[in-house]
Amino acid sequence: MLALLDSDGDKYRAYFAEHGIPQAILLDLHLPFVSGSELLKELRADARFANVPVLVMTADILRARVLQEQGERVLLKPVSMMRLQEILSHL
Repeated sequence: MLALLDSDGDKYRAYFAEHGIPQAILLDLHLPFVSGSELLKELRADARFANVPVLVMTADILRARVLQEQGERVLLKPVSMMRLQEILSHL
């Protein structure tokens, strides 16, 4: 399993260009150089990601509610590794 840790939010395009489309994406909304919300919009507008589940992680409960209403999978931080493994195993 390939994994990418893009803690800044600005390297994912190069990674996808080199390695292809991932099976799932874990997206934190609060990234240093990119708005996680904007990145999510970008992913949703790209047909290549139409079938890729995006698990959005945030500590902002109000933002989490809005995203869930839009049909996104939202996890409130902190998120345990056991919870992530459980969710990813069902995808």
